[in-house]
Amino acid sequence: MRGLGRFLAAHGWTALGIRLPGHGTRPEDLRGFTWRDWAEAVATGVDVLRSRCARVFLCGLSLGGILVLHEAARRPPDGLIAMAVPYRIRDLRLYLLGIWKRLFPEVGRPPARPTAALPYPRYSLQAVEEVLRALRAMRAALPDARAPALLIYSWADRTVRPDQGWEVYHRLGSADKVIHWLARSGHGIPEDIDREEAFEAVLRFLRRRIPER
Repeated sequence: MRGLGRFLAAHGWTALGIRLPGHGTRPEDLRGFTWRDWAEAVATGVDVLRSRCARVFLCGLSLGGILVLHEAARRPPDGLIAMAVPYRIRDLRLYLLGIWKRLFPEVGRPPARPTAALPYPRYSLQAVEEVLRALRAMRAALPDARAPALLIYSWADRTVRPDQGWEVYHRLGSADKVIHWLARSGHGIPEDIDREEAFEAVLRFLRRRIPER
């Protein structure tokens, strides 16, 4: 998300990036944190922005988008941007997650596309379980998230399929909402091939809400 933050800052917007607890260091550091810890980090970041800015917009990718939608239902922002957010993860292996996480606390992940490198060679199954809990909380909160919304998805995303985007769109409580579809990017939209198109879509969305800037 750093590239998007720098892009917005270069156009005169205040941008604050949140490092979720346990993230950005080592996979094993995710152990012991719950999705509520991540949600609280987002809420704290929002408080920082509200203390400095007249208007606040929330933006998140994937898990970050899940947390943004959850926060928007609790305390409405002036607008929200959610990228590549799943509605539901359909994988039969998840039914055995409670057993697997005890046998294999961490597992390898498939190689990333060169244009959307993933940060870790392995990930924590306990963290996966917390993502699922965050997802359930987001689904319950979606009808109460009524801020103007921009959803960004890619037709080429193999992690979150296009039907997931429409599920989020139709259940989101916003009356003012739109999906912007990318053609070539994978799941890591802010680092992938269509990132400039996504950045421009975000900037247009913000400028429509605050046209005097």
